[in-house]
Amino acid sequence: MDFSEFKKKYSKVPVVEHPNNREGKVPLVTVKVVTYNHVNYIKQCLDSILIQKTNFDYEILIAEDDSNDGTREICIKYAKKHPDKIRLLLNSRENNIIINGKPSGTFNSVYANFCIHSKYIAFIEGDDYWTDETSLQKRVDFLENNPDHVLCFHNAKLFYEDTKEFDKKLKSSFDKSQTLEKNSFKNVTSATLTYVYRNFLVDIFDKEMLNIISGDTILIAKLENFGKIRYIHEIKPGVYRIHNKGIHSSLNYNSQKLARITALIYIYEYYQKKGWHIDLLHENLFNLYINKIVNHAQILKKFRIKDLIKVCKHFYACNQKFYAVKIFTKNLRISLKQNK
Repeated sequence: MDFSEFKKKYSKVPVVEHPNNREGKVPLVTVKVVTYNHVNYIKQCLDSILIQKTNFDYEILIAEDDSNDGTREICIKYAKKHPDKIRLLLNSRENNIIINGKPSGTFNSVYANFCIHSKYIAFIEGDDYWTDETSLQKRVDFLENNPDHVLCFHNAKLFYEDTKEFDKKLKSSFDKSQTLEKNSFKNVTSATLTYVYRNFLVDIFDKEMLNIISGDTILIAKLENFGKIRYIHEIKPGVYRIHNKGIHSSLNYNSQKLARITALIYIYEYYQKKGWHIDLLHENLFNLYINKIVNHAQILKKFRIKDLIKVCKHFYACNQKFYAVKIFTKNLRISLKQNK
């Protein structure tokens, strides 16, 4: 689906781009910032980007999703102060795409993706921030010098907003820089706020993605078919903030796992269409379903029977026939009972 088709189908109100001095300029990197009701965090996020020391041109593309808490006003002030650096997209809530009965950031994020024309993309949400002023330079340098790599990332610290404390463990378990071979990143724990990746490798949007909120899962699964991924330990960890207004952290445990399974099912079918290697995806989907979902059967109230059948077919494909039959019969019985 191209940009014109996307706008025709999903845009009810035009997205306004705030005046800036970026017209005609194509940067090496675009730092995409998606934000909604981040009034207490957005300044720290934007400041952490603006202090980046680079020897190349980069722009900040803010996708502001019509916040009602003052976030939009802060973004406008920053855009006016930094017209040579910031592009600000002012979206309307009338364009919001509802997923599983709840508003989502899908339209806001996808629209911004269509507006990016740089060679590389860095992504960060408005409630997170970087702590290393050389972060962008180091990641881009690596990709520029290693064309066989499609993405690089660094570590992140988890900050719990309710207790004002950092988690004792970092997001990723690596203790040194290393390269991950093609198709080996699916089981690695990482934070999207640390990613820089090559643009133009994967399609931005198709209609099958409409009801999926785990966009980062889809992005990684598609990207890693084109090359290697590098973890850079020398960059100071960024900060991933956990609070009840975060897009992902606001979901309960079961909803998070359901979102990931929905994304994995989409990826599985996408891989099949493309003729890509799927053995690791079988294992990933199987382990996730066994370990996270079967022990929380109440989620099946929201998990459609046809999706359960689809998952079991995947298990058959990776020779897990016994588990597939056991899971299907057990959970079908539970689901039917709960939905009477």
